[in-house]
Parts: sequence; structure tokens; C-alpha cells
Amino acid sequence: MTASDWFKSSTQQLQASGIKSAQLDSLIILEHVLKISRTNLLVHFDQAIKNSQKKILNHCLELRLQHRPIAYITNSIEFYGFNFYVDDRVLIPRPESEELVTKANLMIYLFYIIRLLVKFELGPNFELFQRLKFNVADLGTGSGNIGISLSLINPYSRVDLIEKSSKAIEVCRLNVVKNNQKNQIFLSEFSKIDLSNYDFIVANLPYLPSKLKLNRATSYEPNTALFSGQDGLKDYTKLFQVISKSSKKPLLIILEKLDFLDNQLLNLAELNNYHSIIKTKFMFCFLLNY
Repeated sequence: MTASDWFKSSTQQLQASGIKSAQLDSLIILEHVLKISRTNLLVHFDQAIKNSQKKILNHCLELRLQHRPIAYITNSIEFYGFNFYVDDRVLIPRPESEELVTKANLMIYLFYIIRLLVKFELGPNFELFQRLKFNVADLGTGSGNIGISLSLINPYSRVDLIEKSSKAIEVCRLNVVKNNQKNQIFLSEFSKIDLSNYDFIVANLPYLPSKLKLNRATSYEPNTALFSGQDGLKDYTKLFQVISKSSKKPLLIILEKLDFLDNQLLNLAELNNYHSIIKTKFMFCFLLNY
């Protein structure tokens, strides 16, 4: 059997199982098992597959036919141009979460410029802008994909990774090493962390209502990282409660969400002296009022 033969067969089986990404998944499995790039695979699509390789390919195919996410099969996913290890201890990073990194990166650069200008204009005694380096907390970090990506593109900012799940922290540590970073990692509820130490809060906390029905692939992911009470607001309500009690509030709160949470999140923010400066379908950026 050649790689092309296996590709055609697996694609047909995946399509029959109702998997829309059948062709792409078949290519990803071939790349993973044969340890070959997409380009080389397509150039040598008629190469013979060894029996040992075929056995592994078919095992991966069987897992995908059960609607197990492809990222859990290959234990790998690309996020923001970087590669991360994932398994069923953590959520699979979504493309929409890249928007969170983009907006956080934009605000870091913008506030860096503002701080630099204010520092020269008002001198080092202006308390709010004494430091040029920002401290960022990535709450509910999971695999670490958001916080580590921010570290990779902002090497002069400190990004701490905070996660309550001991299983997720194990994956997060693997990704810190994998991407050659030195982030501090905290196994803790964010409510037990002194958030007054941070300029920016980046949060991708659970935000789905507990009764929301998800597809079969999502059922493989940890429920505790998805669901947040009956209305989906349990964790974000708790976040703003913790911030309200902080001795010094963060300048910015950047969080991921869905449209149905917009009004409630705006109310939570305004009650805690924050207003929205960026809003998209998947994220909010709140600025502290002065």
C-alpha cells in the first residue's frame, strides 16, 4: 500500500463518519506517522508504507473515526505560529484565541510607548509609570498557549502562567520547556493570587453555560475548562470580585468570550470601574478608569 492509497481509503472512511475535515485529517495523520513534511509527502505520495507504519496509521484513523480530536491524536497543534504539545488534560487551542494574543500584544506595545513618553515627560516619580516592563498574568493558562505566545513575541515583558488544574500544569510545563521560555508557573486558583502585582490580566476562563450541548469532538476535552455555571459567568464574576478587592487594579483586562455574554460582562466591568475599549466577537479589552 502507498501513502496515496491509504489517504484515499482513510478519507472515504472519515467522510462516511461525518467528519468534514476528512482530507486534511488524513494528511495530518500521514505527516505525523511518517514524520514527513506536507510538501515531501505530496511529492512522494506514491511511496510504499511499511507494515509497522500502516498499523500506527490505522490506529490513529480508528481514534479519529471515534471523533477524537486530531490534535489529541498527534499531541501537537500550531498556535500563533508556534507549536504546542496538547493532550486530553487541556483544551485544544482555538484559532479565535489568537485574537486575544494579537490584541494583548498591541496593547503592550501601545502602553509601552505611553509609559516611555510619560517617564521622560514627568520623571521617575510618577508612580503609575515607574516601570517600563509590564507584568502580565495569564489566568486559566491550560496548555500555556496564550501566555507563552505573548512571551515569545514580548521577551521584555514578564508573563506568569496561572492554572488551578494540576494535570493542565503538567502540560503547561512541557510547553514552557518546548518553547525555551522561563515563565513562572503557579498551580493555584486565581482568587488566591495577588492580582495587584500585574499590569495586564489575560484570561481565557471557562465561559460556557453548563447545559450547552457540544459536538462529539469537544466531549473529549476537560469539562472544567469549558463550563462555568448555568449562565457561563461564574468564573468571570469571580474574577471581577477578586479584582475589586485588589489594593491596586490592573490597567487592562483582556478576556475571551462569546456574544451572548456581552451585556453581562460589560455590567461586571463597569461596576468595577472598567470600560470597554476593544470588543470583537470573541474578546473584550477593558481599561481601568482613572
